[in-house]
Amino acid sequence: MNIVPIMDVSDAQYLNVALGINGLWYGFSQQLNNGYYDPHSYQLYQGVSYFTIKQSEDVNHIITIAIGTEKDETMIRPGFAADFTLRSIIGIYDDWQINALVEQLFEIQRAFYNCKAGNIVSILCKQH
Repeated sequence: MNIVPIMDVSDAQYLNVALGINGLWYGFSQQLNNGYYDPHSYQLYQGVSYFTIKQSEDVNHIITIAIGTEKDETMIRPGFAADFTLRSIIGIYDDWQINALVEQLFEIQRAFYNCKAGNIVSILCKQH
């Protein structure tokens, strides 16, 4: 289950600011030996800030910063968890839209390793 309530703090001509919290809970009944992370119990709690930079009416850039804690059944105490995302949306009101995302995750800090993951995604889609 993932709960992410968000509240707008500022809505200006070129910059919107929103604050929220992120609560994520999940678990798996079996731990398969297939290389995927499948804990019996996982919890993530973060404070989240969203900054939307409105370059133009058709182009927005969204910076997301989420910082908090996480815990699974292998951890004695909660560990640090942070997500940083830059997303650009080009062509908001056009027939075609580019939605690009760059994300850096710092999570799953156990005694054995620290997981740092990153994603770069770009999607071109036709709007209806």
